[in-house]
Amino acid sequence: MEKNDYEKESREPRERRSYKQRIPSEGKLMSVSELGTILGLKKTDRYWLVHKNYFETQLYLGKIWINRESFEQWYANQVKYHKVNGEEPGKELKKRSYSVRETAQMLRIHEATVYEIIKRDRLETIEVDGWRRIPKEVFDRWYAMQDRYRTREDRERDADLEKNSITMPEMARLLGVERREIYGILKSSRYKDLFTIIIVAGRKRITRESFDRFLDSQEKYRLNAYPEIFGREPEENRVLSNFRQKKVMETGSAKEIGSTDYLTMEEAALLADVSRTTVYDWMRNGRFRHKKVGKSIRIDRRSFNDWLETKETAAADV
Repeated sequence: MEKNDYEKESREPRERRSYKQRIPSEGKLMSVSELGTILGLKKTDRYWLVHKNYFETQLYLGKIWINRESFEQWYANQVKYHKVNGEEPGKELKKRSYSVRETAQMLRIHEATVYEIIKRDRLETIEVDGWRRIPKEVFDRWYAMQDRYRTREDRERDADLEKNSITMPEMARLLGVERREIYGILKSSRYKDLFTIIIVAGRKRITRESFDRFLDSQEKYRLNAYPEIFGREPEENRVLSNFRQKKVMETGSAKEIGSTDYLTMEEAALLADVSRTTVYDWMRNGRFRHKKVGKSIRIDRRSFNDWLETKETAAADV
Protein backbone atom coordinates (compact mmCIF):
# COMPACT_ATOMS: atom_id res chain seq x y z
CA MET A 1 0.00 0.00 0.00
CA GLU A 2 1.38 3.36 -0.96
CA LYS A 3 1.86 6.04 1.64
CA ASN A 4 -0.88 8.29 0.23
CA ASP A 5 -3.40 5.44 0.31
CA TYR A 6 -2.51 4.73 3.94
CA GLU A 7 -2.96 8.35 4.94
CA LYS A 8 -6.38 8.51 3.16
CA GLU A 9 -7.57 5.34 4.94
CA SER A 10 -6.41 6.53 8.37
CA ARG A 11 -7.94 9.98 7.79
CA GLU A 12 -11.54 8.78 7.07
CA PRO A 13 -12.34 7.59 10.62
CA ARG A 14 -11.14 10.92 12.02
CA GLU A 15 -13.45 12.81 9.60
CA ARG A 16 -16.41 10.65 10.60
CA ARG A 17 -15.66 11.20 14.28
CA SER A 18 -15.35 14.95 13.68
CA TYR A 19 -18.70 14.97 11.82
CA LYS A 20 -20.46 13.31 14.76
CA GLN A 21 -18.88 15.69 17.23
CA ARG A 22 -19.97 18.74 15.23
CA ILE A 23 -23.68 17.74 15.08
CA PRO A 24 -25.42 19.55 17.97
CA SER A 25 -27.38 17.61 20.58
CA GLU A 26 -30.81 16.29 19.63
CA GLY A 27 -32.42 18.41 22.34
CA LYS A 28 -31.70 21.61 20.42
CA LEU A 29 -31.96 20.59 16.77
CA MET A 30 -33.96 18.14 14.71
CA SER A 31 -33.64 16.93 11.17
CA VAL A 32 -36.04 17.64 8.33
CA SER A 33 -36.93 13.97 8.38
CA GLU A 34 -37.95 14.23 12.05
CA LEU A 35 -40.01 17.34 11.24
CA GLY A 36 -41.90 15.30 8.65
CA THR A 37 -42.52 12.51 11.12
CA ILE A 38 -43.83 14.91 13.80
CA LEU A 39 -46.25 16.63 11.42
CA GLY A 40 -47.01 13.65 9.19
CA LEU A 41 -45.62 15.34 6.05
CA LYS A 42 -44.14 13.82 2.93
CA LYS A 43 -40.66 14.80 1.78
CA THR A 44 -41.79 17.52 -0.65
CA ASP A 45 -44.11 19.13 1.89
CA ARG A 46 -41.58 19.10 4.71
CA TYR A 47 -38.90 20.82 2.57
CA TRP A 48 -41.48 23.32 1.30
CA LEU A 49 -42.25 24.19 4.93
CA VAL A 50 -38.54 24.57 5.73
CA HIS A 51 -37.97 26.93 2.81
CA LYS A 52 -40.85 29.18 3.99
CA ASN A 53 -38.47 30.25 6.80
CA TYR A 54 -41.09 29.79 9.52
CA PHE A 55 -38.38 28.64 11.92
CA GLU A 56 -34.61 28.87 12.34
CA THR A 57 -32.45 26.40 10.42
CA GLN A 58 -28.74 25.64 10.35
CA LEU A 59 -26.59 23.87 7.78
CA TYR A 60 -24.16 21.20 8.97
CA LEU A 61 -22.05 19.28 6.48
CA GLY A 62 -24.62 19.68 3.74
CA LYS A 63 -27.66 18.81 5.89
CA ILE A 64 -30.40 21.16 7.12
CA TRP A 65 -31.12 21.12 10.84
CA ILE A 66 -34.07 22.87 12.48
CA ASN A 67 -33.91 24.74 15.76
CA ARG A 68 -36.38 22.85 17.95
CA GLU A 69 -37.27 25.87 20.11
CA SER A 70 -38.13 28.04 17.09
CA PHE A 71 -40.21 25.16 15.69
CA GLU A 72 -42.26 24.96 18.91
CA GLN A 73 -42.72 28.72 18.88
CA TRP A 74 -43.96 28.60 15.30
CA TYR A 75 -46.24 25.64 16.12
CA ALA A 76 -47.82 27.53 19.03
CA ASN A 77 -48.65 30.47 16.75
CA GLN A 78 -50.31 28.67 13.82
CA VAL A 79 -53.31 26.37 13.42
CA LYS A 80 -52.84 24.76 10.00
CA TYR A 81 -50.38 21.99 10.86
CA HIS A 82 -51.03 19.39 13.56
CA LYS A 83 -48.64 17.05 15.27
CA VAL A 84 -49.38 13.39 14.69
CA ASN A 85 -49.00 12.80 18.41
CA GLY A 86 -48.88 15.80 20.70
CA GLU A 87 -50.59 18.97 21.80
CA GLU A 88 -52.92 20.98 19.61
CA PRO A 89 -51.38 23.81 17.58
CA GLY A 90 -51.92 27.53 18.19
CA LYS A 91 -51.51 27.56 21.96
CA GLU A 92 -49.99 31.06 22.03
CA LEU A 93 -52.13 32.29 19.13
CA LYS A 94 -55.32 31.34 20.96
CA LYS A 95 -54.16 33.21 24.07
CA ARG A 96 -54.04 36.50 22.20
CA SER A 97 -56.75 36.22 19.53
CA TYR A 98 -60.12 34.68 18.60
CA SER A 99 -61.01 32.96 15.37
CA VAL A 100 -64.20 33.96 13.56
CA ARG A 101 -65.76 30.67 14.60
CA GLU A 102 -64.83 31.15 18.27
CA THR A 103 -66.28 34.67 18.18
CA ALA A 104 -69.52 33.41 16.65
CA GLN A 105 -69.82 30.70 19.29
CA MET A 106 -69.21 33.17 22.13
CA LEU A 107 -71.89 35.55 20.89
CA ARG A 108 -74.26 32.84 19.58
CA ILE A 109 -74.41 34.32 16.11
CA HIS A 110 -73.53 33.10 12.60
CA GLU A 111 -69.96 33.38 11.33
CA ALA A 112 -71.28 35.55 8.48
CA THR A 113 -72.51 38.02 11.09
CA VAL A 114 -69.02 38.19 12.60
CA TYR A 115 -67.59 39.12 9.20
CA GLU A 116 -70.27 41.79 8.90
CA ILE A 117 -69.29 43.19 12.31
CA ILE A 118 -65.62 43.22 11.30
CA LYS A 119 -66.43 45.17 8.16
CA ARG A 120 -69.07 47.47 9.65
CA ASP A 121 -67.16 48.39 12.82
CA ARG A 122 -63.76 48.27 11.13
CA LEU A 123 -62.25 45.83 13.58
CA GLU A 124 -58.53 45.25 13.25
CA THR A 125 -57.76 41.62 12.40
CA ILE A 126 -54.69 39.49 11.78
CA GLU A 127 -54.32 36.79 9.14
CA VAL A 128 -52.83 33.43 10.08
CA ASP A 129 -52.61 30.57 7.59
CA GLY A 130 -55.18 32.29 5.38
CA TRP A 131 -57.71 32.76 8.23
CA ARG A 132 -58.72 36.04 9.84
CA ARG A 133 -58.48 36.33 13.60
CA ILE A 134 -59.50 39.10 15.99
CA PRO A 135 -56.94 40.15 18.64
CA LYS A 136 -58.51 39.82 22.09
CA GLU A 137 -57.75 43.40 23.04
CA VAL A 138 -59.57 44.56 19.88
CA PHE A 139 -62.56 42.34 20.69
CA ASP A 140 -62.68 43.55 24.32
CA ARG A 141 -62.71 47.21 23.25
CA TRP A 142 -65.48 46.57 20.72
CA TYR A 143 -67.52 44.48 23.17
CA ALA A 144 -67.42 47.19 25.84
CA MET A 145 -68.69 49.82 23.39
CA GLN A 146 -71.85 47.93 22.31
CA ASP A 147 -74.77 46.23 24.05
CA ARG A 148 -76.45 44.26 21.29
CA TYR A 149 -74.34 41.12 21.47
CA ARG A 150 -73.64 39.28 24.73
CA THR A 151 -71.36 36.41 25.74
CA ARG A 152 -72.79 33.33 27.43
CA GLU A 153 -71.38 34.41 30.80
CA ASP A 154 -72.98 37.84 30.53
CA ARG A 155 -76.29 36.35 29.38
CA GLU A 156 -76.36 34.05 32.40
CA ARG A 157 -75.55 36.94 34.71
CA ASP A 158 -78.09 39.20 32.98
CA ALA A 159 -80.81 36.55 33.25
CA ASP A 160 -80.98 36.96 37.04
CA LEU A 161 -80.95 40.74 36.76
CA GLU A 162 -83.69 40.71 34.12
CA LYS A 163 -85.80 38.33 36.18
CA ASN A 164 -85.75 40.75 39.10
CA SER A 165 -86.32 43.93 37.12
CA ILE A 166 -88.60 45.48 34.49
CA THR A 167 -88.07 47.88 31.61
CA MET A 168 -89.74 51.26 31.42
CA PRO A 169 -92.11 50.11 28.62
CA GLU A 170 -93.07 47.15 30.83
CA MET A 171 -93.77 49.50 33.72
CA ALA A 172 -95.97 51.61 31.43
CA ARG A 173 -97.99 48.52 30.40
CA LEU A 174 -98.38 47.38 34.00
CA LEU A 175 -99.73 50.77 35.06
CA GLY A 176 -101.75 51.32 31.89
CA VAL A 177 -100.11 54.66 31.08
CA GLU A 178 -98.02 56.01 28.21
CA ARG A 179 -94.27 55.66 28.31
CA ARG A 180 -93.63 59.38 28.60
CA GLU A 181 -95.59 59.42 31.85
CA ILE A 182 -93.19 56.80 33.25
CA TYR A 183 -90.26 59.14 32.63
CA GLY A 184 -92.18 61.82 34.50
CA ILE A 185 -92.73 59.46 37.45
CA LEU A 186 -89.05 58.50 37.57
CA LYS A 187 -87.98 62.14 37.57
CA SER A 188 -90.62 63.28 40.04
CA SER A 189 -89.21 64.56 43.34
CA ARG A 190 -92.00 62.64 45.08
CA TYR A 191 -91.16 59.21 43.64
CA LYS A 192 -87.63 59.21 42.23
CA ASP A 193 -85.98 58.18 45.50
CA LEU A 194 -88.19 55.08 45.64
CA PHE A 195 -86.75 53.57 42.47
CA THR A 196 -83.54 51.63 42.01
CA ILE A 197 -82.28 51.80 38.42
CA ILE A 198 -79.82 49.22 37.08
CA ILE A 199 -78.13 48.83 33.69
CA VAL A 200 -78.51 45.47 31.94
CA ALA A 201 -77.03 44.99 28.47
CA GLY A 202 -76.79 48.75 28.09
CA ARG A 203 -80.46 49.39 28.95
CA LYS A 204 -81.93 50.96 32.07
CA ARG A 205 -84.21 48.70 34.10
CA ILE A 206 -86.19 49.19 37.31
CA THR A 207 -85.81 46.60 40.05
CA ARG A 208 -89.06 44.82 40.92
CA GLU A 209 -88.44 45.48 44.59
CA SER A 210 -88.33 49.26 44.06
CA PHE A 211 -91.36 49.07 41.74
CA ASP A 212 -93.30 47.31 44.50
CA ARG A 213 -92.12 49.96 46.92
CA PHE A 214 -93.51 52.63 44.62
CA LEU A 215 -96.87 50.85 44.33
CA ASP A 216 -97.24 50.59 48.09
CA SER A 217 -96.31 54.24 48.70
CA GLN A 218 -99.08 55.95 46.74
CA GLU A 219 -102.75 55.74 45.73
CA LYS A 220 -102.72 57.30 42.26
CA TYR A 221 -101.16 54.46 40.26
CA ARG A 222 -102.15 50.81 40.43
CA LEU A 223 -101.52 47.75 38.34
CA ASN A 224 -103.82 47.97 35.35
CA ALA A 225 -103.26 44.74 33.42
CA TYR A 226 -105.37 42.49 35.67
CA PRO A 227 -108.63 42.21 33.69
CA GLU A 228 -106.93 42.16 30.30
CA ILE A 229 -104.53 39.39 31.25
CA PHE A 230 -106.73 37.13 33.35
CA GLY A 231 -110.21 37.85 32.04
CA ARG A 232 -111.43 38.71 35.53
CA GLU A 233 -113.09 41.68 37.09
CA PRO A 234 -110.68 44.34 38.41
CA GLU A 235 -109.94 43.95 42.11
CA GLU A 236 -111.21 46.96 44.06
CA ASN A 237 -108.97 46.40 47.08
CA ARG A 238 -105.71 48.10 46.03
CA VAL A 239 -103.52 46.11 48.41
CA LEU A 240 -104.97 42.81 47.25
CA SER A 241 -104.87 43.85 43.59
CA ASN A 242 -101.19 44.73 43.79
CA PHE A 243 -100.43 41.56 45.70
CA ARG A 244 -102.09 39.41 43.05
CA GLN A 245 -100.27 41.16 40.25
CA LYS A 246 -96.92 40.63 41.95
CA LYS A 247 -97.75 36.98 42.50
CA VAL A 248 -98.53 36.44 38.85
CA MET A 249 -95.39 38.32 37.81
CA GLU A 250 -93.34 36.00 40.02
CA THR A 251 -94.97 32.70 39.07
CA GLY A 252 -96.11 33.44 35.52
CA SER A 253 -99.51 31.92 36.34
CA ALA A 254 -102.88 32.95 37.81
CA LYS A 255 -103.39 29.59 39.52
CA GLU A 256 -102.03 30.81 42.86
CA ILE A 257 -104.32 33.82 43.24
CA GLY A 258 -107.93 34.15 44.35
CA SER A 259 -110.94 35.74 42.71
CA THR A 260 -113.87 38.02 43.50
CA ASP A 261 -115.52 35.24 45.52
CA TYR A 262 -112.58 33.33 47.00
CA LEU A 263 -109.26 34.06 48.71
CA THR A 264 -106.12 32.00 49.03
CA MET A 265 -104.64 31.37 52.49
CA GLU A 266 -101.90 33.88 51.73
CA GLU A 267 -104.37 36.53 50.62
CA ALA A 268 -106.56 36.03 53.71
CA ALA A 269 -103.49 36.43 55.93
CA LEU A 270 -102.60 39.62 54.07
CA LEU A 271 -106.07 41.17 54.48
CA ALA A 272 -106.28 40.23 58.16
CA ASP A 273 -102.66 41.22 58.81
CA VAL A 274 -101.95 37.90 60.53
CA SER A 275 -99.89 34.81 59.79
CA ARG A 276 -101.07 31.93 57.65
CA THR A 277 -100.99 29.74 60.76
CA THR A 278 -103.55 32.01 62.41
CA VAL A 279 -105.80 31.84 59.35
CA TYR A 280 -105.49 28.06 59.40
CA ASP A 281 -106.47 27.94 63.10
CA TRP A 282 -109.54 30.09 62.38
CA MET A 283 -110.46 27.86 59.49
CA ARG A 284 -110.04 24.68 61.57
CA ASN A 285 -112.32 26.17 64.25
CA GLY A 286 -115.01 26.80 61.63
CA ARG A 287 -114.90 30.58 61.72
CA PHE A 288 -115.66 30.86 57.99
CA ARG A 289 -116.54 28.69 55.01
CA HIS A 290 -113.88 27.22 52.76
CA LYS A 291 -113.37 24.48 50.19
CA LYS A 292 -110.52 22.41 48.78
CA VAL A 293 -109.58 22.82 45.14
CA GLY A 294 -107.07 20.14 44.21
CA LYS A 295 -104.27 20.53 46.74
CA SER A 296 -105.16 24.15 47.48
CA ILE A 297 -107.64 25.71 49.89
CA ARG A 298 -109.98 28.48 48.82
CA ILE A 299 -111.67 30.63 51.48
CA ASP A 300 -115.12 32.05 50.90
CA ARG A 301 -114.41 35.76 50.74
CA ARG A 302 -117.77 37.03 52.04
CA SER A 303 -117.71 34.58 54.94
CA PHE A 304 -114.16 35.58 55.79
CA ASN A 305 -114.99 39.30 55.73
CA ASP A 306 -117.99 38.64 58.01
CA TRP A 307 -115.70 36.84 60.45
CA LEU A 308 -113.23 39.73 60.46
CA GLU A 309 -116.02 42.21 61.16
CA THR A 310 -117.37 40.04 63.98
CA LYS A 311 -113.89 39.67 65.42
CA GLU A 312 -113.18 43.40 65.26
CA THR A 313 -116.57 44.22 66.83
CA ALA A 314 -115.92 41.81 69.68
CA ALA A 315 -112.50 43.31 70.27
CA ALA A 316 -113.99 46.83 70.31
CA ASP A 317 -116.64 45.84 72.88
CA VAL A 318 -113.94 44.57 75.20
